[in-house]
Amino acid sequence: MVNKLIAYERHLKDILASKEKTIDWDHEAAIYIRKVAEFQHERLIHLIVTMTVGICLCMSYFFLMMIQRIELLVIPVMLTALFIPYIFHYYKLENGIQRLYLLGDKLDKRKEK
Repeated sequence: MVNKLIAYERHLKDILASKEKTIDWDHEAAIYIRKVAEFQHERLIHLIVTMTVGICLCMSYFFLMMIQRIELLVIPVMLTALFIPYIFHYYKLENGIQRLYLLGDKLDKRKEK
């Protein structure tokens, strides 16, 4: 999904930098709204998954401290290995959406001209 976001961001930058008079700005604005909605939905899903894995990670460390059995160490280690990539992926999604918001402002200004 991050690759799709970057590709759409590049497409939007190209359109905004274009000097063509034949661009249908209303159509581009409609596509922008649909794409941002899709990316926001993806961001929400990844936030829910990341928070769930983070809560499970905290609970697994808590249970490890309560039970104190070395065999249970595998669970928090595996969850940590899962949680770190989720954090980076969510970070990329969040920053990409923020960049799209800025481009959306530029699209609105261009559409008004």
